This record gives sequence, C-alpha cells and structure tokens, in this order.
Amino acid sequence: MSALSGGKAMGAFCTASALDHREPAKAAVTVATHRLRELVERPLAIPEYQRRYCWGPEQVAMLLADIEQWLQPAEATSPQAPLFLGTIILHQEPAEITDTKDHLVDGQQRCLTLVLLLHALGVNEPLAVKQLLQAEFPDSQSQQNLAANFQQIKHYLATEPGIRLQNDKLALLDQLQFVVISISSIDQAFAFFDSQNTSGKRLSDFDLLKARHLRAVVSDASVGIGCSNLWEAYERQKVGNGQRLAYFLTEQILARTRVRQRGNKVDDLQLVKEFAVQAPKPTADGPKTIQLSPPTAVSFYRDWNVSHDANHSEADVFTFTTLVNVNGSQVAVEERSVSRLPLQLNQPLLGGEQFFFYIAKYTELYKQHFPLDITSGNSTLVEPEQQNATLHGRLLQLHRAVEQGQDAGYSRLIEIWLAMLVFYLDRFAEDERFASFATLADQYVFSLRITEGSLRRSTVENHFATNEIFADLLQCPSSLQAVALIEKLSGTQAQALLKFEPAQVEKTKKRPVIRRYLKAFASTYAAGNSPHLNSHTSLATVLHAKFFKDEQHA
Repeated sequence: MSALSGGKAMGAFCTASALDHREPAKAAVTVATHRLRELVERPLAIPEYQRRYCWGPEQVAMLLADIEQWLQPAEATSPQAPLFLGTIILHQEPAEITDTKDHLVDGQQRCLTLVLLLHALGVNEPLAVKQLLQAEFPDSQSQQNLAANFQQIKHYLATEPGIRLQNDKLALLDQLQFVVISISSIDQAFAFFDSQNTSGKRLSDFDLLKARHLRAVVSDASVGIGCSNLWEAYERQKVGNGQRLAYFLTEQILARTRVRQRGNKVDDLQLVKEFAVQAPKPTADGPKTIQLSPPTAVSFYRDWNVSHDANHSEADVFTFTTLVNVNGSQVAVEERSVSRLPLQLNQPLLGGEQFFFYIAKYTELYKQHFPLDITSGNSTLVEPEQQNATLHGRLLQLHRAVEQGQDAGYSRLIEIWLAMLVFYLDRFAEDERFASFATLADQYVFSLRITEGSLRRSTVENHFATNEIFADLLQCPSSLQAVALIEKLSGTQAQALLKFEPAQVEKTKKRPVIRRYLKAFASTYAAGNSPHLNSHTSLATVLHAKFFKDEQHA
C-alpha cells in the first residue's frame, strides 16, 4: 500500500461513480446505528469533491486516546458501553446502479484514520477497508499525512495500551459505534451536512462547485477525471496574498466581474447560482459534445468533442475538436490550449465540462501574464531567469508588497485592477495598447487610495458601480475605445486631486497607510521613468506633482 510509505495510494476516490448522474425520483433518508464492523462492510467511497485528508498527529492521538480510555477496565460490574464516534453522512446511490458506492459526505477523516488503524492491526478483509486502501490521492499533502499517521499508529501499537488494543481488535469492531445517515439526494446530503457541521469547517459554496459540475459531465469519464485533476492543481497553487488560485480566480476575478458587468452588487453574489448547472442531466444515448462558444455563435465553434490524455502537462491534457463548414465542406478544427478556447468572460454557462474549461481558460491566462503572483508551496512557479519583467507584472508585485498593511479596500482595488486587465486580454489580447491600458488603469484605480480617507470595500464597490466601469468596458468595440474610457475616468480623478489644497495634501501624505503606498510607488511615478506614464499625462502628472515628487528622495 504505497500511500503508507509516501506513495500515491488512497487518492482519487471512485471518480467514475462521482460522474454518474442518475438520481431516484424521490430522495430517501435513513438513519441507523452502526458498529464499526457494519460500517466497514458498506461500499464506502470518498467522492471527488471531498477535501484532502488533513488529520495530523494531534487528531490521531486524540482518537487513539479515546479508544485507550474505553479499553480501560471498568469499575462498574455492568457491561461496558460502546464508544460513540459521532455521525457519518453518506450519499447513497440508487439501488438499480451496479457497483454502487456509499459516498462519504461527512466522516472522511475519521473513516480513513480508522482504516489505517485496522490495516495496522491486520484487519484487511472488510469491503470498505479493501476499497479505501486501493484508492489514490493525487495531492502530496494527503499522501504525506496518510503515511505519517500510519507510522504513528504502528508506533502506538508497540506500546502497552497498543498491545492491549491488538488483543482486543475484534472488540474494536463490535464496540465502536456511529450514527449513519444515508441520503439518496446529493443536494440534500450537502444541506444536511451543512446544518450538522456547526463546529467544524463547513463546505462552502465554492467547495461544492466541483461536485456539482462533475456530476454534469457528458463526455467520457476520463475527461471528468482530467477536469478534477486540473481543479486540484489550481487548488494547490496560491496567489501572492495567500489565497488558493482556484478560489481567487473563480470568485474574486470571474464571478465578481460578471456581477459588476450586469450592474449588480457584489455582496449579492451567490456562487452556486452564478455558476449553476443549467444543462439537463446527461443520458447514456445523449450527445457527448460540449458547447464552448456562447449560444449566439450559432454553430460556429459551438459544439466540441473532447478527449483526455493524462500523459501531457496539466492544461494540455485535453484535445478539443469541432467541425466548421468551409465552402460547403466540413473541416475539422483542433485545439489543445484551453487559453485559446472560444469562451467569453460574461457568457451564459451550462456547466459540466464547460465550467471547468471556462475556469481553466482564465486561470491559464492569468498564469501566463502574472507568473510571479503564482506560488506552489513557498516558492514561485517560475525560475528567476524566466520571471516576467513586464510593467504590469512589476506593478502587481509592488501592490502585493504593500497589501498587508493597507485598509480592507486595498485588496479590492487589486482585484478590480486585475479584473480589468483580464477582461482586456481576453477581449483584445496583448496588443500594442495593452501596456498603456494597464498603466492607466493602475493610475485610475489606485488613485482611490489617495482620494478616499478610509478605504473600505463598500467605498471601492460604490465608486466603480457609480462609474459603471465594467458595463462600459463591455461595450467597447476595440482596444482604442477601452483606453479612451480609462483616460476619461482618469481625467475625472485628476480633477478631484487638483482640488486638494497644500494643507490637505500634507495631511493626506502623513497617513501611515497612504505614506506606505506612496513610498512603494515613488520610483514608478518618477518623471521620465516610463513612457506609458508620460504618454498620458493628466492623472499621472497630478499624482506626481502633488504626492510622489518628494517621495522618491525620501
């Protein structure tokens, strides 16, 4: 069992089962008391949406201590009561499906640790023990935790209470007790888990996106596995503020930008509704093609076949093919890069594979243009000699450096500026005007750090909602109009700054959060430092003259 020695066992649990979409007409809920012996005879499986195995030495020690205390001779003459180990919530597949599984919605950590214990005790015959020991974890942290915890259990079994446990291992099967709740509806299982799990970390709307969309996959099961693995890779990587890359791009850049473009409030965002599964449940004889381009594209680049090849790197494991009518003939078009797929940031989404490829397109676009902002563990994903030296890349690094010491709204400014750049790159690519757009957008967005005394998130959102920046960008037919729009908004900010009297300027510059920002960006706003600052001078000139001129010498 390679996971127990640091390998990849106990991992991508039961993917094919997670991709099965058939549900019974009516949800059934059963509640029963199970001994450990009964629980491990069930076909337990851990679905793709579950979190990693994250129990460490402390949790394992607590479980073993509970069992050890239970094994102590009782003073009373009455029979020893079973040891209750909490509630297990299962999503139970319909009986008509062959090779059914009981998916663990709640109880993953306890069940896996008990499987490690039973394996160490030599109890390998129960069905659940066999199945879970043969599964695989793709992420290294789960593998390390499994291996370390197995070694901890083996060391424990060599102690006096551990030897006593070995002698009573059959009693262990009969005396550990659980309440098992089996629910046939996956959505009801999630809701029940959320209502029960008030003390631990809840599955958020973001955590459930993967599960919901995996269940809507219509092509080959291997494509679903590839989508799951790609999502996991984005989960392991982080952006400069420490957030998971998948979460940052999905909610803060993509979902919030879609909401802003519609003129709605970001506070009203609900991820499960924004990225709802709209497609009907797939059937065995239904079409296996997926829709990538928006419905308005009619048949042009609309319906695609997808294949998966695990031998390629993360974002290149998929091959997309479609047929295009050229002069009355059907011509096959093939694409291997998710970043070039004909998906649009604001398009309606059906879900399933389309959702995963949508997230992948913009994540890969972000990684391509902001490689220094992406880390894996504690290190950047690019080598020093390969680091991006673009102006927008350097600006983001400066913003990340001062982000921690700023008001809450500063992170929202970074988010909005990045969203504007992602929108531009998606719409117009990195053309000859992009550098100017990135610099102008930076000047415009972050001028709020100076004009607003207290930079709250609500202040930031209200400003950009009032100016309808994202809705107006959506209407720009070319990059020329997009740059002109930012120049116009920058002019308005310049006029507001010109009204600052000298005393007000000095008072503003003395505020610690603003002074930190000014010092970080002093060299960027130095006269003659950048052609992009000098080619559009209105806001840049005012900022330099009133706030940055003396900072570069401070």
